Amino acid sequence: MEPTPQTPAAGPETAPPPAYRLYSTGQMTGATVLGSPLAGCWLLASNYEALGDRAARNRTWLTGILATAGAMALGYFLPDNFPDSVIAISYTLGFREHFRLSQGTVFKKHIAAGGGRYSNWRAAGIGLLCLVGLLAVIGGVAMLLPGELF
Repeated sequence: MEPTPQTPAAGPETAPPPAYRLYSTGQMTGATVLGSPLAGCWLLASNYEALGDRAARNRTWLTGILATAGAMALGYFLPDNFPDSVIAISYTLGFREHFRLSQGTVFKKHIAAGGGRYSNWRAAGIGLLCLVGLLAVIGGVAMLLPGELF
């Protein structure tokens, strides 16, 4: 029997595209630039959650919190004449490489299989949300501590 539009030719079954979306390495890096390592790790943890790896998700959240706190502490204790951008550039480049190594291949396979990607606006919004949250925490701590903090 000849294949017709109603009866497709027999062939290998194609898997449906993944039903979940992921963030790209670029989106995670951009969120890190906007909102600290916490923002980039939020996106990476979201990817791990979508992939069903809860242990990696939890480690990623902890890494983001500790890295952000560490960068803030380092910035506070460094001399005033030390350029702050060195810290931000260093953690951004480090986390970009971490994102690429941990999920770059997974993301490419996901896209090749027809999977979706979250929007850049969503990633930027999460970065900005983390920035606002960090500024609120810093401001709150500064108001609670006696004397001149900064």
